Amino acid sequence: MRRDQLKTILYISAALFNSFGCADYLFGSSAHKMLTELDPHAMLLGASHRKAKEGVYRYNICNGLSNQLLYHAASISQAVQQGYLQVEIPDYFILQGMQTTDANVLPSENNSVPFGYAFDQEHFLQTLKQDLGIVGQMVKFTSSSAPKCKGMDALHNANPRVVQKIMDAFQPSKQHMQPLIDAILRKTEGHADNGVCLHHRDGQDWHDHCQRWSHIPDGVYRGNCLSVPGQSFLESVQARGLDKPGRWVYYCGDHEIPTELMTEKSNIGGGGLDTFSSLFSFLKPNKKKSSSSSNYTSNNSSFIPPSFIMTSRQNIIDYNDDDHVIRDTLLQQQKILSHEYGLPDLASARDFWALIDFYVCKALPYFVGNSVSTFSAIQIALRDGHRAYWYNSQSIPLQEMWKVFQVPIVYTYTELSATTGKRLLQTSIESVRQNMPHNRIHILYHGTNDTTFRSWLDTRKVTLHQHNPTWIHAIEEMRLNGDPNASNLFLHSGNYFGTWQRIDIPLFLETEYVLLLDADTIIRKPFTLADFGLNLTYGIAMSSEINFEDTEPSNAGVTLMNIPHLRHTHADFMKFVLRHVKIGKFDHPSPSDQGAYLVFYSESVRFLSQYFNFKPYWAAKDAVYRRSYILHFHGPKPHDYIRFIMGKGCDKTVKFLCSRVIHDSPSLLCQSLSVFAKASMSVDRHAYCSASFQVPSQVMFCQSLFEHLADNPQCS
Repeated sequence: MRRDQLKTILYISAALFNSFGCADYLFGSSAHKMLTELDPHAMLLGASHRKAKEGVYRYNICNGLSNQLLYHAASISQAVQQGYLQVEIPDYFILQGMQTTDANVLPSENNSVPFGYAFDQEHFLQTLKQDLGIVGQMVKFTSSSAPKCKGMDALHNANPRVVQKIMDAFQPSKQHMQPLIDAILRKTEGHADNGVCLHHRDGQDWHDHCQRWSHIPDGVYRGNCLSVPGQSFLESVQARGLDKPGRWVYYCGDHEIPTELMTEKSNIGGGGLDTFSSLFSFLKPNKKKSSSSSNYTSNNSSFIPPSFIMTSRQNIIDYNDDDHVIRDTLLQQQKILSHEYGLPDLASARDFWALIDFYVCKALPYFVGNSVSTFSAIQIALRDGHRAYWYNSQSIPLQEMWKVFQVPIVYTYTELSATTGKRLLQTSIESVRQNMPHNRIHILYHGTNDTTFRSWLDTRKVTLHQHNPTWIHAIEEMRLNGDPNASNLFLHSGNYFGTWQRIDIPLFLETEYVLLLDADTIIRKPFTLADFGLNLTYGIAMSSEINFEDTEPSNAGVTLMNIPHLRHTHADFMKFVLRHVKIGKFDHPSPSDQGAYLVFYSESVRFLSQYFNFKPYWAAKDAVYRRSYILHFHGPKPHDYIRFIMGKGCDKTVKFLCSRVIHDSPSLLCQSLSVFAKASMSVDRHAYCSASFQVPSQVMFCQSLFEHLADNPQCS
């Protein structure tokens, strides 16, 4: 045995050869302990899990609907985290919280109604007590006793998942708000399962805000306040699924609906979230059921009108309320505000209408908004990104304070794959569940025979998308025309097809961004959208491959994908791929799908941080390794390294990488194998080793090594 191989063995498994009968590694722990250790952001802190603190936690709210919701949730989360068992909840809902200066709009008797007028107070207090172990008390303030409204500062130290839990506990009041919301939903012209809420910010005040915000001289990226460069608004929303068959749109915005969204099907009367000039037009004689925009025809002869039906709250009030249910309800609410609270009419109650739109949107299955808007950001957060898009793309500014925005993870799999591939995939999925229990996981799945595996995926809450592409035979022809000396992928039909399945991901997933992972990846620690930075790709982002220092996108094993862009370009990309079937390669050093992506999307591909695609063979220091989120066993797999350590050699195509890691970074390899071993053994103590080796002594060596590494993650 060579000296460097012996060195690695000593790093990886001290005294291993004397411990083949070592005790089994134990994985038992309580659910609370697991969530606390593996994903502290997911922990919902009940009273039994914290030391009680005497006194009552006090806070205040301010400004518009979105800010009020956030400040309530963040402040109560702070109370829970600090150990309070009681919290005083401001008994206010500010009806007109729009800031006209830098000063906060605080609640008062002149601008607010009680909390219970807007929200289901009983449900809210009950949820706090049952789920978080804290008792809420509704309180009014005098001007001298009112606590300060901390604003967004309250979010900085709040537990993101607890904030999300509290936000979800807000429900419209059954007496005042829910009847209106239900009536609006009943009178929409489309089926509820196909409804899309489109929250659009394009008024002059928003443009002014974006101008100021984007020019703050602090070096922070703020380039996505309005839209995607080079795309019309119609193109942007169509790429986000609005033109799928049966979709209809509930529009809420700060101005009239853009003419480019109107068709002869769109019975639009105009008016949006902040447009109130015609809100009480129903007090006048009834309008005719027509609209100047319903017969809209573009002067542009090349204009292709959208296929979806558009409506809005104001449109429903003006044109769909034949039985006057909505109008009568609004008149009743106006009477209550005037007589019981001495407040102006609803026309000036901006946040009353914001609340209506907020919960109509929340009830619809799809959402498209502007991520810079707090209203939109909350909608996205409450959906965990599922069926949620933002037409301006890139980052969500709120993510820097509220680290709850997840990036759905997607894999591809075919039952034609080698057995080892399935074991790798199970281990990767298990690592996601260990580190990010709530994160959504998707698989484009080819095959129907392996019912045991499909059942296992169901236990891990993985969403399966049955994938039966028509191009499978063309890809097999491409494999046969490829060069097996360039990549091991060409040696196995199933593995080769599996790598190409990813090109259809945008046809199945409904979200702004996803993170594609190869089966040979392992999540090392949790991450959210915030960890990817602010200036995100409009298309795809990949990291380096062979060398850590490289800054050229080159490895597709971990790819950040912008689903709308890939969906918009999918047909052209597919044609491009199929033109290369006969030659089996692309004009790029990378083989197969990786080369295809890097050539076709060359103008838009971005570099993804190495910490999301960290290779065990990189000659990196431990401190650098500890910053990594995802390990990628690119090239040699765990069993290849083990075989090399046993003196059995590595496959010729990856031998240089095996030699490199043994010589340059044995400690890094040890720690990487330890992370893999823990996840693998959590799935099945023996499956991976049994699938990777045929000789009993080698299987036993592999299993014993994994047991030792799982129990010794620091390789000490």
